[in-house]
Parts: sequence; structure tokens; C-alpha cells
Amino acid sequence: MFTPFTQELSLALSKKEKAQILGVILHYSLEDLLKRWIFWQITDQEDLAQRLIKSSLRLYPEPFPEREELASQAIKILQNFLSAQRVLTHLSTLVSTAKRILIEPELYSAQRREILRPDVVILREDALILLEIKLNLKDFSEEQVKAYETALKEIFPEHNFQSYLLSFNPPKLWDLKKEIQKDGENLPSARQLALFG
Repeated sequence: MFTPFTQELSLALSKKEKAQILGVILHYSLEDLLKRWIFWQITDQEDLAQRLIKSSLRLYPEPFPEREELASQAIKILQNFLSAQRVLTHLSTLVSTAKRILIEPELYSAQRREILRPDVVILREDALILLEIKLNLKDFSEEQVKAYETALKEIFPEHNFQSYLLSFNPPKLWDLKKEIQKDGENLPSARQLALFG
């Protein structure tokens, strides 16, 4: 005898899925800021945050469960980030002399025999800057940053390097290279990072 399927299908997102989507939305919003170099011209954080989030939501067309809730959350986080003046000032200093900004460039690592995609690489006359973007500080991965640095050094052995971790929650920018110098060759844990913000 046929028994009908009576369990309701849920379109609700899990907490982990929400965090991942929120991270992607914010990530693309920051990339949009970087592409346009508009941090130092921010006058209306609310309007800018709404426009950036709306643009990033194009990655998730309808039907999209909990779209409004995630959009609202992303706007609040981005507004908070855009109000962190020290972070934006330091970030604008990093890109102001950029010859080029590479968003998620594909790098082949011969050592690891794989293609890696760091979030942002800023090419300047005096240095290459790696910018790793995370929604939350707890998402920081030492191993991931070291792999990106190694791949960049394989490709650009003559360049000086700077590595930064940018967190939306809290809005902070960490200079990872200074921490490496302080702690020998070991990258610090997330709790030990020096903060700009």
C-alpha cells in the first residue's frame, strides 16, 4: 500500500547556511568597494550599505528563503563596518597607491599542486598585499593564509609582501606580517592579532 509523504519540506536555511550566505554577500560588497575605491568618499553609510547589499544579492535570485532577513542583517553589519573610520582609513591607505587590485585571482601553487584563490591581492610599486576577508574573526585560518603567501612568493619571488586579515564582525584590520615578525615564523592565533580599528 502506498503511504503518502507527509513530512513538510523545509526551505528554511540552517544557521551554518545563513552564515555562509551572509559571508558571501558581505564579501562581494567589500570587493565592490575595492573595485571602485570609494571608502574615503563615504558620506551616507546606510544608503551605500543598502546599494552594495542589493547588488550582492543578485547572486541569489528568487526564490531565496529568508532573503529579507539576510539582507537586513547584512546591511546592519556593513553599516557597522563602514562606520569603523580607522579600518577604512587604513584600508584606503593600502589601496591608494595600488597599480592594480586583483579580486580572487587564481594562483597555481606548485608546492601544493593546486589552484588557490585568495580574496584580494593588491599590486603596488613597493609590495604585494594579500587581503583575506572573513565575516567573523573565528573563521580565520592560519593554514589558508600561509598557503596563499607561499603561492604568491612562488609567482613573485622578488616582491615584498604584506598580509592582512579583514573582519566584518568585529570590523577590524589585522596586519599579519607584523605579528609573524613578533612571534618568529609562527602566525598568531586569532586572539593574538594586533588590531587596526
